Amino acid sequence: MNNNNLENQVNACLKSNEYEQIWCLLSADKEDRYQDWSKERKTMFWLSFLERKSYSEEGKHGILGNSKSLDEALKTFDSLKKLLQRLEWWPEFDPGILRNFCFSHSVSRKELLWIMDAYTLDSQYALDRYNGKCQARDLFFRSENEISKMCQRHSHYLDMRNGQAQAICFITCCNNEYEYQEMLSWIERLWIPEEISVETIKINAATSMCSGYNEAMRACNAKYKVYLHQDIRILNPFFIFDIIDTFQRNPGSGMIGMMGSETIPDSGIMWQSKRYGAVVHSEFNADSIAETIHECSLYDSGDFSAVLVDGFLIATCIDIPWREDLFKGWDFYDASQSQEYIKKGYSIIVPPQEVAWCLHDFGQINWSEYDNSRQIFVNEYSKIK
Repeated sequence: MNNNNLENQVNACLKSNEYEQIWCLLSADKEDRYQDWSKERKTMFWLSFLERKSYSEEGKHGILGNSKSLDEALKTFDSLKKLLQRLEWWPEFDPGILRNFCFSHSVSRKELLWIMDAYTLDSQYALDRYNGKCQARDLFFRSENEISKMCQRHSHYLDMRNGQAQAICFITCCNNEYEYQEMLSWIERLWIPEEISVETIKINAATSMCSGYNEAMRACNAKYKVYLHQDIRILNPFFIFDIIDTFQRNPGSGMIGMMGSETIPDSGIMWQSKRYGAVVHSEFNADSIAETIHECSLYDSGDFSAVLVDGFLIATCIDIPWREDLFKGWDFYDASQSQEYIKKGYSIIVPPQEVAWCLHDFGQINWSEYDNSRQIFVNEYSKIK
């Protein structure tokens, strides 16, 4: 059954208050096919599961039972997830906003605890902060002395270019305006260095990642460009300072990634090589249970010189065209661009991150063209390994 037919049936059940029938519909093929379900389909299942648990244990309906449609329930679930991520990572976030949201949307305690456990790294901290039992913590705290030194370094860079203003541009291929606006909200809280302006470019309806990025690159004169997915949340408030700092202390570099590998495996798949860097992943695991994990591998010498970087976020200080002639989809554009920079003589740096600078709130991955793109990458770049 496709999602549209399923949604229509669920909406009909909501109108007639047939909540047990919703569970039967959403759990019908879980045992055999749940690994093939879309992200939306998995969320539907868990909404129904939590509705049953809420009613049986608390005697009241939760998100699904208090929604007029499945679409409304899905939006409430996603909004709750995003607010919980802010609660965990933004020291300035007011927990009262989340408490009011839960009250106004009839979020049950069972649902709150389950979603909190799935979409935060430290669910106990998130719960304590929600309940007003602890002070906000700042995992990126810097002392006044550290901030002073950071600003002094930037002033030195400014002197080196005779006070010439520069820009940093955040570039995204977008097919979900709601996700894009959430991404922007995390960019808006970043510290901005003196004489640096911040720009954003959104490419709608791109035919491929490479074509979209090329379109933005040609339209933008910013010295620094950050190519990132719409489902990225930049956690590090000093991200712009740290990106510029990384380029300055590595004068031969042209690209920065958050995760990178030291070799190119014969398969071309970066994950099959030793990786360094860090990222917080929020995704469904192999058992279709949502989880949030912190992947971190520090390089002994600090900055790591990579041969491939993960494309969830790539920063550049030199413009090199993306290979849209080869990669016409959404895979291996990052591996290809890594190799293009190395071919031109630039190094690729993954800076040390004891706490990841980014959270990747994974969307649905389409694997249909993955192997074809992988083979194109191997054929094109294996000769320069």
